[in-house]
Amino acid sequence: MRALSWEQHQRLRDIGRGLGGHVGRAVVGVLTKLLGAPRLAAWAVESTRDRRAAVAYVTEELTPLAPVTASDVVAQYVRGFVLMGRGGDAQPEPVFRYVSPRAIIDVDTAHVPKRVRTYQRRGEYVVDMDAPLSPVIAGCADRSRTWIVAPVVEAWSRVEDAGYVRNLAAYRDGELVAGIWGIEVGRTFGIVSMFHHESGAGAVVMATLVDALGDEWDVIDCGSLTANFARYGAHEMGTDEFSALVLAGVRGGRPGSAERDAR
Repeated sequence: MRALSWEQHQRLRDIGRGLGGHVGRAVVGVLTKLLGAPRLAAWAVESTRDRRAAVAYVTEELTPLAPVTASDVVAQYVRGFVLMGRGGDAQPEPVFRYVSPRAIIDVDTAHVPKRVRTYQRRGEYVVDMDAPLSPVIAGCADRSRTWIVAPVVEAWSRVEDAGYVRNLAAYRDGELVAGIWGIEVGRTFGIVSMFHHESGAGAVVMATLVDALGDEWDVIDCGSLTANFARYGAHEMGTDEFSALVLAGVRGGRPGSAERDAR
């Protein structure tokens, strides 16, 4: 057991109010006394009618109470959560966000628009499919308001060290002009964020990612469905189905970046 700070105790009280009633009291009572006892915490969550909402709420709110490890990020990703951040006027901190439904591109639906093929044929950009995280995440964070706060960068750097981050970057004359920051789990590539300084560059990086389906990956996880992702063949599925798909790729798929680096 470990003592809680006043801020941690207040956060747990807020969780209890959010869940309400018997479940809220159980969560607060158990986690206040035995923070880090996942079985008891899980029991409290199981007793609510809306289990999915309770799990998402508790996971998001408890994340700032302890350092996030690479194992946390990968395990939660398989469950449907993505490590993001809470910035703005709030204290910068990492939080797990539950994304449902999930937009994915698979081998059967993948499509690269003709206009983007034109950009590729011009050969104006050099695409690196194993780019380092630091410059790509900096490009993604380069905007007026961002959830990519310092604790999030630190946590994802640990995920990179563990071999589960994969990034694509496009260069024009040696200058970084677009990139995709992703998580690679088995045969699934999950897009965490992306940026471009030139629209053609962003399209070429996305096309390169889609073209790798069937070779590098079986599934591209786009997060939420947008018109841009739909152009490349993205379609929605339930998060439970998505999680099963990720696990299938882990159990029977080809080696990911961690295995490749070890060779």
